[in-house]
Amino acid sequence: MTILAVFVSVSLSVASAQMLQPAAVTGLPYSADQVQEYTRTLEDGKSLTTSNVIGHFFRDSRGRTRTEAALKSSPAWRIEIFDPAAGVAYTLDDRNKVARRTEPQAKPPFRYAPLRATTDNLGTQVIEGVVAEGTRTSTAALTIETWDSVELKVNMLTKSSNGYSSKLVNLKREEPDPALFRPPADYKVIDQ
Repeated sequence: MTILAVFVSVSLSVASAQMLQPAAVTGLPYSADQVQEYTRTLEDGKSLTTSNVIGHFFRDSRGRTRTEAALKSSPAWRIEIFDPAAGVAYTLDDRNKVARRTEPQAKPPFRYAPLRATTDNLGTQVIEGVVAEGTRTSTAALTIETWDSVELKVNMLTKSSNGYSSKLVNLKREEPDPALFRPPADYKVIDQ
């Protein structure tokens, strides 16, 4: 697996880990956008940074979550809703107006854990108005920093030595619209 593939995997797992948590987080509503940046050095020594919104996250006080993740292979978005109280999860298919309903599967968050890695505590910093605790994991080929909010129980920032970073921005600590946590009325619900 290439270094880029490893970081993309980490970035995408950050997105899914935001919403598919082993236990529901209640009483801590928020919404935020996820931005991925790639910085490379040009031949003339100047840096060029590209930035893309790759996700939108929502969580209400009841612990319901919604994640919208950009699909790299198309202009579409993968939309997942998790309602721990009702014991259901939905994957929305916008093109066909279908909501696939399943029983949620608790997944532990993926963490990159290479062999012969060193891990350092980076202390704390404020990101988007919340305190985040940092960890640096280093191997001979790659260094990845993660900054997690203990209060909100989400990853706020991931940075890689290969030029990629992923950060939550536009963080709002208010209750999201309840309509975000159910399939739209014109969608057909299919049990799987």
